[in-house]
This record gives sequence, C-alpha cells and structure tokens, in this order.
Amino acid sequence: MAEAVSFHQEPETQLLILHPSSFRLFDSYCHPDWLSAKRRKFYDNYMEQHEDEEEDWTRKVLLKEGWMGRCIEAGRFLVCGLYHYVGSCLFLGRE
Repeated sequence: MAEAVSFHQEPETQLLILHPSSFRLFDSYCHPDWLSAKRRKFYDNYMEQHEDEEEDWTRKVLLKEGWMGRCIEAGRFLVCGLYHYVGSCLFLGRE
C-alpha cells in the first residue's frame, strides 16, 4: 500500500517524486556518478569517514514529477523493469 508523506528521510519512504528544481534532494539521493565534481569530492570524503553507513542512493528511487500522471494515463503503476523505466520518469541525472 502506498502513502504520501512529506518527510523524505523516513526509512519507509522509498520513492521520491522530484520537481526539476529539487537539486538539494537530488544530490542527497542520486548515484554518486551523477554528482557535480565539487559535490562528488565532498561525497567521497564523507564516505571515507563513514564507511560502515549505508549509502542514501541505495535506499530511494528518484522520479520526475510527471510520473504519477503517466501512471494514470497508462492505467497502471509504472515500475522499473527490463524494457521500460517507470514511464520514462526515472531521474537519471540533472537534465
């Protein structure tokens, strides 16, 4: 069962639907390869000091704001799969 929440740091929150200007949240949960050089250096330094912590990007899926509308249009819940990527709404980097 899905439930809308406003606090992204809750452990139960797995999908984050982001507005294109949500750079702070994007930087917090994206794969490190998508970070700017400056943010990647900060990330690498942080992870050296916190080696035992689970990385945030492994716990959340980032989706573009249009994902819900695409689900409604399709008449089904669009999820990641081999041949489609959540209705082309998977956030794969800053666009």
